[in-house]
Amino acid sequence: MQSVEVGALLLRALADADGPRSLGALARAAGMSSAKAHRYLVSYVQAGLVVQSERSGGYDLGPLAVRIGLAALERFDAVRVAGERLGELRDAVDATSAIAVWTDAGPTVARIELSKHPVTLAVRVGTTYPLRTTATGRIFLAFAPDAVAAGMQPVDLDDPQVAGIQADVRARHLARVDETFLVGVSAMAAPLWHQDGRLAAAVTVIGRAGALDLDWDGPTARALLAFTAGCSPFASQNAFRNP
Repeated sequence: MQSVEVGALLLRALADADGPRSLGALARAAGMSSAKAHRYLVSYVQAGLVVQSERSGGYDLGPLAVRIGLAALERFDAVRVAGERLGELRDAVDATSAIAVWTDAGPTVARIELSKHPVTLAVRVGTTYPLRTTATGRIFLAFAPDAVAAGMQPVDLDDPQVAGIQADVRARHLARVDETFLVGVSAMAAPLWHQDGRLAAAVTVIGRAGALDLDWDGPTARALLAFTAGCSPFASQNAFRNP
């Protein structure tokens, strides 16, 4: 088992690289000697996980690695993964955490983990959120405008205020509200992405106004972004990615 974990360091280094890498560069990235790295790479080349250029001698991911990656992408369900791990986010921020998906009725709670300090908000699976006044709704407003336009909640996408909300959320990949939906309740949300760049869900942290940190660079924001990145590797592929 240990040898598998050690070898995985080399594969991870190749996956993180933007092209072929020399033996020395891979060994350094994986934190092992060149001799040790070479033994693993020889086996990986034979298995098809890695290829070696005859011209430069550099190593890159092989056809089997590509096949495995494509199979994983086809089976990946970001919403399921996030749902299974939602308790981790709740514990990290010590606040109620929820996942909402788009339905004909608008943003709808699909999964929720209540904190030890529940807010006075009747949130349960099936609850729908308004678009403009909630952090969850603003994620969909920014990243799923076509679905919003066809939805049951009327929103004028040409409204300058709506355009301002969209621009702000797209720039930060975060949305926050402070008592705009309910007095005493604050929330911050982040997008979760499908592999094809479409919005899969909004992940939202809900807490008491004044108690939930809403700073753009604060612990709530960092925890949300880390959580969504950990649940979906497709954050950089969405259609609204900043240049």
